[in-house]
Amino acid sequence: MKKTIILIVLAALSISSCTAIFETAAPKIPPTEISASAPELYVAVIWHQHQPFYATDPETGLFVAPWVRLHAAKDYVDMAAMVANYPNIHVTFNLTPSLLKQIDEISAGKRDLPWEMTLVPADQLTDEQKTYILQRFFDTNGKIIARFPRYEELMDKRGGAADDQIQKALEIWTAQDYLDLQVLFNLAWTDPDYLAQEPLASLVSKGRDYSEKDKQVVLEKHLKLVEQVVSVHRDLQKSGQIEVTTTPYAHPILPLLVDTDLAKIAVPDISLPTRFSYGRDAVEQLDRGIELYEELFGQLPRGMWPAEGSVAQEIVGPVYRAGIQWIVTDEAILEKSLGINLARAENGIPANPEQLYRPYQVAEREDQPVAILFRDTQLSNKVSFDYSQIETQAAIDDFIGRIHAIRDSLKNQEGGPFLLTVILDGENAWEWYDNDGKDFLNGIYSRLNSDATLKMVTPSEFLSLNTSELMLIPTLFAGSWDGGDFKTWIGEPEENKGWNYLGIARATLEEYVRGNKKGQTSEKQLAKATEAILAAEGSDWFWWFGSDKDSGNDPAFDAQFRETLGQMYDALDLQRPDYLSVPVIYAAPIEPDKSLEGVSSPDIDGQVGVGEWQQAGQFTFEGARPAGLSFAFSKEKISLLLDQAPEDEFSVYIKVPAIQTGAPFSVEGKQVLEMDATHRVKIDAGGSAAVLQAWDGQDWAVVANTPVVIKNGAALELSFAHNALWPTLDAGDALLLRIATDKSLFPTQAPARLLTPDLGRIRWMVEVADPANDDHGPGSYVYPSDGVFVNGVFDLLKFQVGSDENNLVFKIELRGPVDNPWGSTNGLSIQTIEVYLDIDGAANGARMLRSARNAAVSDSYAWDYALTISGWQNGLFYASDPENADINVPLTIITDPGRRTAMVKIPNNIIPGDPTGWAYAVAVYSQDGYGPNGIRDVLPVAERWRIGGGPQGVTNMPRLMDYLWPEGTVPSQEEMLSSYSPSSGLVSDLKPDDFAQLEMVKP
Repeated sequence: MKKTIILIVLAALSISSCTAIFETAAPKIPPTEISASAPELYVAVIWHQHQPFYATDPETGLFVAPWVRLHAAKDYVDMAAMVANYPNIHVTFNLTPSLLKQIDEISAGKRDLPWEMTLVPADQLTDEQKTYILQRFFDTNGKIIARFPRYEELMDKRGGAADDQIQKALEIWTAQDYLDLQVLFNLAWTDPDYLAQEPLASLVSKGRDYSEKDKQVVLEKHLKLVEQVVSVHRDLQKSGQIEVTTTPYAHPILPLLVDTDLAKIAVPDISLPTRFSYGRDAVEQLDRGIELYEELFGQLPRGMWPAEGSVAQEIVGPVYRAGIQWIVTDEAILEKSLGINLARAENGIPANPEQLYRPYQVAEREDQPVAILFRDTQLSNKVSFDYSQIETQAAIDDFIGRIHAIRDSLKNQEGGPFLLTVILDGENAWEWYDNDGKDFLNGIYSRLNSDATLKMVTPSEFLSLNTSELMLIPTLFAGSWDGGDFKTWIGEPEENKGWNYLGIARATLEEYVRGNKKGQTSEKQLAKATEAILAAEGSDWFWWFGSDKDSGNDPAFDAQFRETLGQMYDALDLQRPDYLSVPVIYAAPIEPDKSLEGVSSPDIDGQVGVGEWQQAGQFTFEGARPAGLSFAFSKEKISLLLDQAPEDEFSVYIKVPAIQTGAPFSVEGKQVLEMDATHRVKIDAGGSAAVLQAWDGQDWAVVANTPVVIKNGAALELSFAHNALWPTLDAGDALLLRIATDKSLFPTQAPARLLTPDLGRIRWMVEVADPANDDHGPGSYVYPSDGVFVNGVFDLLKFQVGSDENNLVFKIELRGPVDNPWGSTNGLSIQTIEVYLDIDGAANGARMLRSARNAAVSDSYAWDYALTISGWQNGLFYASDPENADINVPLTIITDPGRRTAMVKIPNNIIPGDPTGWAYAVAVYSQDGYGPNGIRDVLPVAERWRIGGGPQGVTNMPRLMDYLWPEGTVPSQEEMLSSYSPSSGLVSDLKPDDFAQLEMVKP
């Protein structure tokens, strides 16, 4: 018998919705009649539209970030309005309460900081305001900037965002430059449809030399679009063409609010913060989100996208009691909940499709069911990430073709009707597409609108058609859309630090709600404090903490998170505690002005002999006292020289990498050290000193090893044994150091980084040289044009493998500089370096390199472990899970700009076997936070931020700039990187043999 198949394609920030109709507080959906000629497949699209609660500056009352306004102008209105052009298209939009509340506030007159910076007359800007504009008004995708020639011109004139480049721009930019940038930044963040209409079309055509009045035109249009967001969705929902769903109030990870220990279900050995368990907050987040929805849309929501698709059995009861009829999450949760296999065949169809493409139910009690749908992860990710990389028509054809293939795979399956769920972010993908994704969206809507075998519905419409009883999932696995676990939001040191900050603040509030201080504050104060805590519980803060994700401006999110917690204390009339002044994300350390040149042992005698400190590293502090710091390492001790040493008592604070806890403040002036100092060398006015160690992050105890200090006039020489800090310092250990007087810190911006040289403890076992000047990939690649891409930065010269008592060590030497213009915490910004290890031949492992690299090892090999060495998204990866780093393996990355090297250390016990018997693949790429999986793309012609020399229209060309391959070896690097059959299709559909074939090096 022919079955009716129903497909739901949900598009959500992290994933989105599905539906079931039960007797709850929400209204029932009128049933939809199914004719005898019912379509073979129903399709539902859900776009998840979300912004977190951005902090409000307490002095100005401004939102510190503009993203609610800018995405309203570019995405939210037009994406909904577009649907009205296709009468057969029914779509679901998930609008988060945190987004809706801020839209309401902007509509009522609240502004954001970039809005205010736009309004300042260009000829009246202060240097501080100019600096802000230069730093932040290029915050958009280069693909969008390229649509505006004057915008590109201004970007070239500014150069990069490093402090010295900003300073140079301040000296040469004119008032007209700033005025044009004020207009163009806001124009760029406007949907192309509105840019093609008046009054904005004239401004686009004008192109440059804007007036102050022109700024008002753009901002007035932005405000009108913000004001239309709710009304356009409300009207379309009333007409029956869309369904609007919701998310818990501040977009929190609900299971982690219930209990952070739930993270152990997916990752038993995960490192967790102090336990956070406030189930009442999860209920409050649910109730507030639903209340706001009802206020704005005049009805209760039926469906919910749990923030980040995060679910657990523990949230099912609260979700039901909140009146929610259906929720959605990722297919990985279904696999783990039922123990089924959904691995995909080459055509993209999963094993057991009849189990994935259907709704289920979960329940705390038998009479309290909640329907649950599971997204098709592969198809969701293709819209989010892949389709923007190929020609638009090919993307449309592929999307529709996959839907047809899924339809066909289910035709003879029992258990229908079936449902395919595709969920992706509804706002962040389009900047990567041509024309802001409008051609792609109109293309798929047009095809679906006219395809007689397909019909688009909302999830609630589908569930009203499905009268059969849904299969019960006995226990819902605890995890999210991202890998089926919570590792993106908890487990890394920064993430855990953020949870601890939240936990301290939440415990303080609890004292006033239910504890000893209950009744000591007004209801108004408690309400304001609770609002701040709920906002701080949002998932977005923790998304950006840690090394696995990078926003391009993580410190700004850190500051907003701590400001939000601070406003909780303000509401309770409490002084903000000291911990809130300590960043979750510490500033990148300062590199020496002169690098260390090896091991040396100056005489500590107060006499600075000629050449005695010649091999030392050196920091210079201009116009300050101390005027400079030199440092040297011998096998037994560390020596320091302070030029123009402070006359009064001061301290040298040090952090050793082996100890995770320490003191964040100086004793002298309680300054924030931007590191957790583990040791303090206290030096009095007479020159005597003691080494102290921090205990519990605050108490200092004297260490037995006494330093030698000689002060002779303005110079002070100091030395102490390594074991005063740690039993053994290893090569590459990066000590952080900061000098504190009662008024100042040196260096002023961040701690100094002292890199321990090779003290003779590393036994080098493998060394392979690579030719110079072959950093051109297959032979044709050329560097991007921006000045940060200095000649040789991607040119690999030497690769070494060694070990010491504790670690396996990999060292890479480059021809060009190892600089850090974008401020990563480990000193790498420009390069991404990867080391692939085949420890047992081709018997096990994978051939494809990690995604977006577009290369594979030949069939003679299969890699087992991969090390990604970069400023962000680094870690140890396994062939069985090549896209998720093992967060439990401590990976230490050390850069040495003076020697132009990067080194990575991992514990000796992680990778088994003898390194001399392994095969190695070592590749150098250009790191790009906006590129596919962090890798810079290759275009036919080089651009400011794109590599040139790639073939036109080809999607599977390798993105490697250099590959470890000894000179004269056959085949050559160029031949290997050219050994692929060009394809214009999706790389995710290709096999390893379709990519460049890399032979591995066997020492």
